[in-house]
Amino acid sequence: MAEPFRAASAPFRLGVEDEVILVDSLLLEPEHESARVVAGGAWTHGRASAELEACVLELITPVCAHAGEAADVVASLRADARATGVVMLGSGLHPTAAFGDVRHSPGARYQRVGEEMRSLLCQAAFCGVHVHVGMPDADSAIRACNGLRRWLPVLVGLAANSPFRHGSDTGLASARTPLARALPRSGAPREFHDYADYEATVADICAAGELGGYTEIWWDVRPHPRLGTVEVRVMDAQTSVRDLAGLAALVHGLAVHEATGGVRPGPSPEALDESCFRAFRDGRHATIHDGRRMVTLRESAGRALRCARHALSAIGADAPLEEAERLIGEGNGADRQRDLFARGGLPALLNGLVAVTAGERVPPRRALSGAAERA
Repeated sequence: MAEPFRAASAPFRLGVEDEVILVDSLLLEPEHESARVVAGGAWTHGRASAELEACVLELITPVCAHAGEAADVVASLRADARATGVVMLGSGLHPTAAFGDVRHSPGARYQRVGEEMRSLLCQAAFCGVHVHVGMPDADSAIRACNGLRRWLPVLVGLAANSPFRHGSDTGLASARTPLARALPRSGAPREFHDYADYEATVADICAAGELGGYTEIWWDVRPHPRLGTVEVRVMDAQTSVRDLAGLAALVHGLAVHEATGGVRPGPSPEALDESCFRAFRDGRHATIHDGRRMVTLRESAGRALRCARHALSAIGADAPLEEAERLIGEGNGADRQRDLFARGGLPALLNGLVAVTAGERVPPRRALSGAAERA
């Protein structure tokens, strides 16, 4: 059900939820031990939670002033997880997991969701990074939610980090996105006239789906009334904490930009869906529609970066937007996964992902052939 919006105690601050895949230390295959890791960890800067898929660990920051602080907390939480003896892999999908290698975590809620979704949540475990930005009131939350819709293709393309599935290159930059969008109540929401319109829509969906509440609506961007935030859920999980910092900074700035700016009509649901498809297919190399014409995703991302930088400067928030700029210019997770595979096949890919997730450096991307760049 819908709930009254609780204004954030610290408007325009943010929190991050980082999902990682637990793997065994020998073969680097999924290890279904998140409940044990949560119970055994000493979570010094935030907290950890098991997810529905038992091989997925969620690391949750407290409220942070800016994305750089949130990324530092994520790095500390990853270190806390490693201290339990676990090995982690940051990616939207595990690149080689067998079809159906999914186990659900114990608990009545997870059991109910698993029974409702059936095979939709039994194909592969998938991971995202979620960014919450605090809002001063319900009207600001709706403006931010509506406005962020136009930037979803940019965020999908820049964050794409799951080109491999079941040991093969899918040809997609983010193979996680269509899996997530196969679920009901997913994808981009429509624009809402106001908070009352949002409440009525949520009430209708909860009644039609016999849902326990609005948190079972998994839109790409949504108000989170209980936390007083707008939550962006569209991005693949990240291997590199640097990449995560840049994406969180970009979301932070865009949310502030949209919440504090004027109301502008956004793209139709149909046009937005098409641009999101092109973004998860082609990633950083996509062309998308900006409401007037076709543009490169990198051009649209540059415009997003300028809006974010201006908005964060206006509220005095320090932010690692240079990391987002690096993603635009040098390549994202999908690009690097394909480069690792080109270097040494699946073993190099898995070992490289584990190393970067653990905070190690790998050699810089080498120049790829034209065919590999277009893949």
